[in-house]
Amino acid sequence: MPRIIRYFPLSHDVNADPVIWEMTGRFGDRTLRLYLELESISDRNGGKLPDASEACLRSLASKCQITRTTAARVWEFLVDKALISCDVPPRWGKYRDFHHTRKNKKTQTGKNDVPSEPDRTNQDRTNQKKIPPSEALEIAQLLASSIASNIPGATRATEGQMQAWARTADLMNRRDGHGWDEIRELLVWSQAHEFWRTNILSIDKFRHHWTRLAAQRAAEQAKQNGQANDIGAAMAEVLDS
Repeated sequence: MPRIIRYFPLSHDVNADPVIWEMTGRFGDRTLRLYLELESISDRNGGKLPDASEACLRSLASKCQITRTTAARVWEFLVDKALISCDVPPRWGKYRDFHHTRKNKKTQTGKNDVPSEPDRTNQDRTNQKKIPPSEALEIAQLLASSIASNIPGATRATEGQMQAWARTADLMNRRDGHGWDEIRELLVWSQAHEFWRTNILSIDKFRHHWTRLAAQRAAEQAKQNGQANDIGAAMAEVLDS
């Protein structure tokens, strides 16, 4: 049986954290267990988290005694709050801050100092603060405008969320290899789709469902083209008769 280590980095005043209060207010007090579980996983794995797969969400939900749906909603909430990154694999957003602090304490006391992880991640954090390209900002604005149009009364994205969405759009271009026109066209399609326009409410969810969206759009376009061909053939038969 693995030894239980009764410590991992956590906010010093967790009960004053507005994100936690918002999360538990929206999804229930038990979701704090999921929050702690994700922090614990990241602490054991150098900041890395598992992908939000169906199997992973069910496992987390079972361990924290919540529903799979609630686990998925909390995951998306933490992504929107930039506490979970959209990297592959995902990472816990505050991991580097906590471990940088612990590294400094070890240095002051003369204990073992392992600078490689904090030094590398400090550069990552600097890169994250760079202004996203104009194309990425346009994608973020397009999604925000589409949501406002499709869902009257929806809460408007904050400036911080818009910057986070733009950074994710930038990742879709640089890391996932999707062209800007390709991203824009699929996003427009999703926001015009009866089902997806009420489910794609963040750029992170759009990125997560990219393959499914692309496949469904291709299938629907093929079906429409087939119907158009059938109509054209029928009209030709009428004209020839």
